[in-house]
Amino acid sequence: MLPTLLQDFQNASRRRTRSWVTVFVLLWLVGTGADWVFRITRFSWHKQIVRPAATEPSQRTADRPSGKQHVVREGLPGDLAGMLQMPKVAAKYMEFHPGVVYSTDADGLANPPDLPSEHAETVAVGASFFLSSGTQTFAQALSKELGKPVYNRARRGSGAFLALRRYVESGRFRQHPPENVVWGLNARDLDGAYFARQSVSNWFRQGREGVGSTETLSFGARLNKENLRPSVLRKAWPNTSALAKAARVFTGRLRYALFREWPRDVRGDVHPVFGPMLFYRENLRVFEQMDPERERASVVATIQNVAEQLSEEGSRLVVLLIPEREQLYREALPQEDQKHLDRMQQLLEEISGSLQHSGVSVVNLLPIFQQQTQLGHRLYWRDDTHWNDAGIHVAAEETARAIRSLRP
Repeated sequence: MLPTLLQDFQNASRRRTRSWVTVFVLLWLVGTGADWVFRITRFSWHKQIVRPAATEPSQRTADRPSGKQHVVREGLPGDLAGMLQMPKVAAKYMEFHPGVVYSTDADGLANPPDLPSEHAETVAVGASFFLSSGTQTFAQALSKELGKPVYNRARRGSGAFLALRRYVESGRFRQHPPENVVWGLNARDLDGAYFARQSVSNWFRQGREGVGSTETLSFGARLNKENLRPSVLRKAWPNTSALAKAARVFTGRLRYALFREWPRDVRGDVHPVFGPMLFYRENLRVFEQMDPERERASVVATIQNVAEQLSEEGSRLVVLLIPEREQLYREALPQEDQKHLDRMQQLLEEISGSLQHSGVSVVNLLPIFQQQTQLGHRLYWRDDTHWNDAGIHVAAEETARAIRSLRP
């Protein structure tokens, strides 16, 4: 059939050939255009390469909507189950997620609308782990442990450094600095080269001068040259493309149906104690590239810089080192996937020891979580990369203990 079609195409008139080419080009343009619409509206790709324009601190909260409530319905799958894109396969690993109603303040952060951020004694800065997908945020759990309000500066989709930068450049800590800034760092992000590239001193300078960034895009925005590097763009393209995602879903389903081969990013295994669980394979690939000797110095130096800058503003840094689920439930993984977990434990231990030696308060959750896991307490969701309410409680309890030890 294909040779016949090719022969018909070769024998077609120029007019007919131009028509087919025109149709093909139009379809390609429509598909590409739709993909870019999704790339901008759904994946917010432009926010990776554009730095919002600077405004005066007094204007940053002007004309913003007041706090509001959000409803998360019960029964939603975890992020790993959703990433799997195979409901029948994921059903074995899913667990019930309760519904929750939470409030956001005028900045869109998960805080009670009446919580005064300018007068908070403790601020929690981090990525989505501080929000989790349970019934409480890390800030709420830490507030219960301390008996005082804790202001949340975590936002979904923001990494630890972006959350820190937004907090610093907001300039809010200048007049009423919090006593404690709890900064959460995930194990998979402890890349020395990545830490070394962060312009921490510049962020604090901009915060002091009142020329930090806003949360919304406006005229006068600047390109973020760091995220225009080819290596970053190559990684961002497939992760922000609807067409690429659809292709991955289709090929993943086909490979599993034919060969029982798990997709590239997610796999399911059975833990001897906790039963079926989903794992994020990207974490294992990141761990494979980690070298404690190479990463430790840059990571520690950058964190020390953050601690020194915060100290100049009157705040103490408390670093929270957050392990990944693969480190806790390694017994469920194949032997070839376990071989790089020991070096990650070594990296966390060396970073923690170096920071303590330099006077920076740090809580390494890995040994604490390992102890709880050995006692039969599951601290992570079966179908989600984040910790559950039990995990948040343990993390808040240990963080509160570290904060109380800093008080004179």
